[in-house]
Amino acid sequence: MKVRTGFVSNSSSSSFTLIVPKGMSLEEIKTELVQRLGISDGCFLKDLKEGILKAFIENLSKEDLKESLEEAIRYKFSEENINMLQNAINNDMDFYIGHFNSDGDASEIMLCYSVFDIQEDKFYLIKEEAGY
Repeated sequence: MKVRTGFVSNSSSSSFTLIVPKGMSLEEIKTELVQRLGISDGCFLKDLKEGILKAFIENLSKEDLKESLEEAIRYKFSEENINMLQNAINNDMDFYIGHFNSDGDASEIMLCYSVFDIQEDKFYLIKEEAGY
């Protein structure tokens, strides 16, 4: 039997995908996130706004859409996800993957356990559930 001493982590993580028009800057992505997530001055999330945006932007990684589509097919992703990637390729869009961790600040922890599915106006932000 092995016994572990010292710090033991019980953290969670989750990932998300973001598809936006090709060439959209990080500032433009931030503006879209504020609008699409409904983080206005009158929203209860306004105090977490900067932390939410920071968690999204710092954890983004731009990926190759064609390679991602091939992986999705190889790993038998849902037809909906495969169609979404194919649509992004056909519309010449940029594809990002990101992650959140429950070891982060309050904003990142909240995002780690949140679920959202925004698919509109050539802006796709999908995060289904947290992993452990």
